[in-house]
Amino acid sequence: MTASSNGSSAETLDGLIQFSAAVVAGDSGGPVFDDEGEVIGMTTAASSGTVDTVAYAIDIEDALVIAHQIESGVSSDTVTIGYPAFLGISLGSAGEVAGVLEGTPAAWSGLVAGDVITAVDGVPVTSSTSLSELLEAYSPGDTVTLTWTVGSSGASTSAPVTLIAGPAD
Repeated sequence: MTASSNGSSAETLDGLIQFSAAVVAGDSGGPVFDDEGEVIGMTTAASSGTVDTVAYAIDIEDALVIAHQIESGVSSDTVTIGYPAFLGISLGSAGEVAGVLEGTPAAWSGLVAGDVITAVDGVPVTSSTSLSELLEAYSPGDTVTLTWTVGSSGASTSAPVTLIAGPAD
């Protein structure tokens, strides 16, 4: 199955259990039972925009492996322990800053609404999604070099920015 959410890049999901049920937003994490009442999976996704809902679950054994990983405090490419790194901006399209929260690294660096972030540590930012994906590679406390175009003048500027712990996704 290929899935995406709110315009994010598509992700291929393999090894899922497909089932028919009236799954709605907020049902993720719920159990999937077999005919004997045994839990066989955990709801993770559902189709939308069609008359018939097709839902998907991960096998319960896979869910338990992930749960034990979280309990043991071990991060991986797919599991982040703790809060994500946070810059403190809301984004428009193509990396344009729509707003800056007070008391955040973005505010301290001088970013303002209308500026366009063009790179993080020299890696080009081509969209709001690419900026979000770039920042996912960092942890709170990491310092990155942020490059942006000042909206009011068009001048390019860079500054070191130390990321803080952000809200849970």
